[in-house]
Amino acid sequence: LEMGAVPVMLRAKVQEEEHPLSRAPFLFLDSWKQLPAVLRQLRDDIDEQEGLQRRCYTWWVNLRLHLRQTLQEEMLKRKKGMDFSRWWTRERGKSKHSKTGSDSRTSKSALDCLPTVRAR
Repeated sequence: LEMGAVPVMLRAKVQEEEHPLSRAPFLFLDSWKQLPAVLRQLRDDIDEQEGLQRRCYTWWVNLRLHLRQTLQEEMLKRKKGMDFSRWWTRERGKSKHSKTGSDSRTSKSALDCLPTVRAR
């Protein structure tokens, strides 16, 4: 998605429910037999193709940001007010990969492990 891919999939029950995929701007088909015609249409309409790519990319960026925020909120709730970066450093210090109990990565926030996405 970050490189301009446009997922193509068959319609599914998940689209009828409140789910991130229900609002995805992917190409949804009723049958794979529709694919050649849809691809020809996109090939002939570059503006539609680029618009679809932009919508997919924007949807992906927004989903990742939402998941990142949700994860942060959940982790903070579970630690009940503990300074999250201190907790993360302490947990990372317990890592079996670290002989001394700390390493250069322990000063990073847990959220630094999540990819950062910038809108184009």
